[in-house]
Amino acid sequence: MNTFDKKFNDLAEFPISFNYDGKNFHGFGGESFRFLDETEGAEESKKTTVTRFLFKDILVVELVRVFYPKYDFYEWSVSFENKGSENSGVISNLSSEIALCCEEPILKGILGDNKNLYKPYEKDLASEPARFFGGTGRPTHVNFPYFNLTCRDGGAFIAIGWAGTWSANFQYADGAVNCSVRSTPRLKTYLKPGERIVSAIFLCGLYKGDYTYSVNHWRRWFIENNMPVFDKGGAPMRPFSTVCFANDTGRNENYGDSSASERHFTWKPSFEKMVEVGCKPDFRLIKGGWYDGSYRNEITRDWQHWVGTWEPARGKWPNDTMKETTDFARANDMKTALWFMPDTYYAPQKLVENFGYQMEWAVEFSGFPGVNDISQEGAYEWTKNKILKTMTDAGIEMYCEDLLRTPVFTWYHNDLMEDLNRIGIKEISVISAHYRLWDDIIEYTAEKGNVGFISMFSGAGRNDLQSLRRVVPMFRSDNDYTSIAQRLSITSSLTEWLPFSGSGIQEKENRTDAKGMLDTYTWRASYLPIINIDTQFAQDPDQDFSILINGMAEWKRVNPYLLKDFYSLTPWHSGEDKSGFTSYCYYDEDEGRGVLFVFRGEECEGDAVGLRLPFADQNASYALTDEDSGDLLTLTGNTAADGFGISVESKRQAKLIWIEKK
Repeated sequence: MNTFDKKFNDLAEFPISFNYDGKNFHGFGGESFRFLDETEGAEESKKTTVTRFLFKDILVVELVRVFYPKYDFYEWSVSFENKGSENSGVISNLSSEIALCCEEPILKGILGDNKNLYKPYEKDLASEPARFFGGTGRPTHVNFPYFNLTCRDGGAFIAIGWAGTWSANFQYADGAVNCSVRSTPRLKTYLKPGERIVSAIFLCGLYKGDYTYSVNHWRRWFIENNMPVFDKGGAPMRPFSTVCFANDTGRNENYGDSSASERHFTWKPSFEKMVEVGCKPDFRLIKGGWYDGSYRNEITRDWQHWVGTWEPARGKWPNDTMKETTDFARANDMKTALWFMPDTYYAPQKLVENFGYQMEWAVEFSGFPGVNDISQEGAYEWTKNKILKTMTDAGIEMYCEDLLRTPVFTWYHNDLMEDLNRIGIKEISVISAHYRLWDDIIEYTAEKGNVGFISMFSGAGRNDLQSLRRVVPMFRSDNDYTSIAQRLSITSSLTEWLPFSGSGIQEKENRTDAKGMLDTYTWRASYLPIINIDTQFAQDPDQDFSILINGMAEWKRVNPYLLKDFYSLTPWHSGEDKSGFTSYCYYDEDEGRGVLFVFRGEECEGDAVGLRLPFADQNASYALTDEDSGDLLTLTGNTAADGFGISVESKRQAKLIWIEKK
């Protein structure tokens, strides 16, 4: 399998190919490339090498290679910058071409969010090729740019880190799998003087072992190397909780799933009752709808359309009243997160008239949402300053982002209107500027609020490898509100790939309902690294808050295991299937402790399920303690590994069982 190392370290054979003015190039050898310089940097977990070439006496090509020796993972990206005084030739077909020796090649992975809901797949590459395309500009909607190629004696992970469009093609021939992966796959552009384009971050991670081993080999690498830090001091990311009062104003029936109903006078009763009952999440979240529209109009249910002003609504949050709510949060050891969507706008002519925007920053295409072109420096500074001023004035500690539009059509319309040989330039420039915006905001929040990361709403579909070095998915799917069966389905598949994500805690008939089901079953199905509390403190003050308090306490006891090894113990089911069991566990191999979850579906007729613990040591024994009954089940290592039964007495019942190695 590891013939890849040779190509990774041989610049002439490096697995990058592209076309320049009609001629194909593979690697960085030959007379067209003149070596400029190379720098190396070594950290505890990785070695980084940056190599620069002068190509055709006009383009500086920069190759960034990163090697993670503990995991045998390889990562790279490439950029082209026009250092000349004239336009370059046309660059197209920029691709990473990965060839891996592999017997019995099975490609495993999951599809994306939206209509596919993270459904797993297996494809026998010896029978037919596999092709994937992320063409909307929301890279983890529909398809998912992470792949696990399993072979007889091990395998390889392939991943694409890019918040725009991508493609991946896999073919098997003569004992090898050939994988072609691209970002901005339609790329066909010349570069003007001073322009620079970049590729995605591509990753090839090798492993020895079976599929179960590979899942946690990936998770461990991801947790150690691909997650943002929690705070300014660089502390590792840790689980956290949020609360939103959007459904606790008594006015939400006209405002949808947003904070458009919140006012300067609605939050305090909710907050005071929450503190009174002893519930203190880490963050209070203010969702979309807190701003005025570009006509300086107050917005209601159409909150997602009237975006772009990023100033608190004068009627909802007059004077310093938003600051008053964040001050109250800080006085109770909580921080505040605020929702933004900087990619898009509405009625740009009114943004110009009322908010200092410039029309040349607006990229429009009839029938599609406009794109705020932050690749233009003026638009970038206007957008960043709007965001940071509001965060400063209101005392906001965490930035949250969403994307409720499909930007690709507007990107490519803009390219076509400029020149047929400028395809892909707008996507690359906007995505590059967006990464820069995130970095600037993180620098600000780390300094001002001691928060070292950004939270992302699921509508953005930006759970790609590179984005998740800055971002955590606070809400992993817009489809994870109305069905616990769906929540369990997503957890069973997505958690193998993304260790850190979140969901709500209730089960609702409709996503925008103010109230939903909140019981032990929903709580335990919601135990993820991010938990988002949604209940009516002020509108339903006489409810039994013990369910909330006990759920929060139990989640905190589970927390130490959520970023340890994960094992899905029952076959995956769709969110529509409520007739079976779902079981998974988290296990800390170093401590010999873990937690096992067993869910009996609402329509499940059986009262017992057979399980096995893949991590069990045959020379040890395991104590399994039921959290509810206190019943103790002691298993030999062989029995734990080979199979044992767990009884669940009732439909729609969840068991939480503590595991201890003896």
